[in-house]
Order: sequence, then structure tokens, then C-alpha cells
Amino acid sequence: MVNKHSAFINLQLLDVRLGFHVIAFLHLVILAIVTLSIDTTVDEDVRVRAYIHLRWKLLTSWYNFLTLAYLPLCIYYDCQQKRGFGHARHVQKIRDLTDLIMTGILFPIILSGCILFWGLMNVDPSLIGPSRVFDYLPNWCQHSLHSVPTAMVFLDLLLTPRSRPKSLVPRFLLAAGFVAFYSLMVYISHQNGEVIYTLFTRIGDFNTVIFMTISYILYISLFFIQWKIIGYVWGPEALKQKFKEKL
Repeated sequence: MVNKHSAFINLQLLDVRLGFHVIAFLHLVILAIVTLSIDTTVDEDVRVRAYIHLRWKLLTSWYNFLTLAYLPLCIYYDCQQKRGFGHARHVQKIRDLTDLIMTGILFPIILSGCILFWGLMNVDPSLIGPSRVFDYLPNWCQHSLHSVPTAMVFLDLLLTPRSRPKSLVPRFLLAAGFVAFYSLMVYISHQNGEVIYTLFTRIGDFNTVIFMTISYILYISLFFIQWKIIGYVWGPEALKQKFKEKL
């Protein structure tokens, strides 16, 4: 009786997770259609017109497009689980890949990016970009780009069984490598005259160093905080292993 009850609960959670991933994916598809159809080249301000190209370099674009690739893999894995093929070798590889993407990149970069975005928006939106840029984007899009992703990664941690790997070093190196690559891209773009974030043209070198230091500390802290959440929800291993195998 206990086993049947446990299997029923596990199946329910799988259905909830699959539905969540499908809804999150459809939301991103609609968001992409709406935002990518916006044409800033009609604006009289050259800085605003430049966003037709600069938008591809925004951190928001990077993590949303990565999520757009991540979610179909999750949907495929969930569907294979429902069909009873969850232990197939290629399915497990997909599971490992999605786990790596979420914990190594998406969770820390989305949370830190959204926190910094709303922090700057509340202080002065022009620190992010020209004020007229925000006139082209509906208010709901701002929340879909910078609020919904936060809820998405938290729900993903709560609905998807995970365990802490023996060593966090490989994932930490992935997280550090991603943010280092993005930072280098932004730096090179600014050196070439492409102002991705106006913040760095207004606050001076010293304040830029302080801002970046705070950002990196936030990013690293969130990377380790997620493992506390995973441990709380899905640990200890001795009590959760049987439950996780059924999922």
C-alpha cells in the first residue's frame, strides 16, 4: 500500500513538473515573438536605434535564450519518464545536461541578473540604457523578462529531484567561466564604442570596480545558496534516494 501511494504521489509530481515546463516554454516563445518584433530603428535617438543590435548582448537575452534551449530538454526528459524510459542511457545524459545547465549557469545568473536589474531600475532606469528604450517595451514584458525567470528557477529546484555532486568545483568553474566570458564581451564592446549598459559610462572606474565586485559576490553566493535549497528539499540522500529513483 505504501509503495502504491508513493508511486501515485511521484506520478503526480511528474505531471506537475511536465506541465510547469510546458507552460514556461510557451511563455518564453510568446515573449520572444513579442520582444523580437520590436523595431527601435524608427527612433530619432541614435542610442535607441542601436538597440536593434545591442539587444543580443544584453544579459537578459543570454539567459532567456539559454532557458529557451533548456526547457525542451526538460520536457523531453519528463515525457520519457512518463513512458517509463527514464533510465535509458541517452535520457540520463539529457538529465545530467539539464542539471548542469540549471545549477551551473541558469540559477545564479538569472537571480543575480534580475536582482541587479530591478535594483538599478528602482534607482535610475537610465543606468541600464537610454530612457526612451523602455517606452518600446510593455510593462508586462519587463516582468516576463526579469521577474518570471526568478520564479521559474526556484520552481524548477523545488519540482526537479537533484543531489549535490561529490565536488562542486566543475560546476563552479562553469559558472565562473560563463560570467567571465560575458564580462569580457561587455568590456570589449565598450572599448569598441558599443555601450551595452550606460551605467559604466556614468559612474567612473572606481565605482565600476565596486559594482562589479558586488555583482560577482552576489553571483557566487547564489551559486552556493542553491545547493542549500536542493539539500533542504531533496536531502538527506538516505531518505530521498528511493523517491528520486521513481522520478
